[in-house]
Amino acid sequence: MTAANDFNYKVALASGLRDLQAGRLRQAEEQFRYLIAHFPALGGGYRGLAKVFVEQDDRAAALTTLRAGAASLAKGGDRSGSITLLNEAIPLGPSDAAVHRHLAAALELAGDHAGAVAEQRRFAHAAISAGDRESALREIRYALTAGGEDPGLVSIAVECGLPVQGFSDGAGVGSVGNASAEPVAPEPAHNWAPVPAADPVPAEPRRSIFAGPVAAPRTPVPAPTPPDPMSAPPPVESTDDRPEESADERA
Repeated sequence: MTAANDFNYKVALASGLRDLQAGRLRQAEEQFRYLIAHFPALGGGYRGLAKVFVEQDDRAAALTTLRAGAASLAKGGDRSGSITLLNEAIPLGPSDAAVHRHLAAALELAGDHAGAVAEQRRFAHAAISAGDRESALREIRYALTAGGEDPGLVSIAVECGLPVQGFSDGAGVGSVGNASAEPVAPEPAHNWAPVPAADPVPAEPRRSIFAGPVAAPRTPVPAPTPPDPMSAPPPVESTDDRPEESADERA
């Protein structure tokens, strides 16, 4: 990022945060959307816009914004920033499978296996607390299928009361929950939804320093077209009003 771009980013971010703290949500939203449009690989715009949506009691839009931001940062190579946004999205959707799976995968790619296992444990407890035991079992089974018979993952299944059979004798991941069942294919993660669009704001007319709105520019009056000499009417022959002279007078 050039110095000029860095300056513009910081100015817009600071302005948006000031508007947000002052309760000027529409102005803050405009600033954060500007940041997302012009600096999609930086997290400030996504984080700020999510806060605006939270203030508007639209937690679903805030969650969608953070997920989209995490995807954009990961695409730009900022895995650490992506993980940060996903962690911030968890309170908005503790049992959101897309946030969970992308966060666990990002932690594994970053070399943080313990963090990935901790995320599996967090999601399993959150899903069970929400009454979605099947999602907890599905995600643990998927993690075991992808990562092998990891003791940490097996312990999550045990502590959550999920049926686990055969791991002590090497029966494999297919025995989680049902000894004769095949590993359950994971459900596709939700697509990253675009940031919700803002309602169009009608532009206010500019005002003169003297009075009301500036009048519309006047249409210039076309200059008169000079007459075409070729199209002018033929000259009128002059007539003499004097009486014709007689022959005697001419003599």
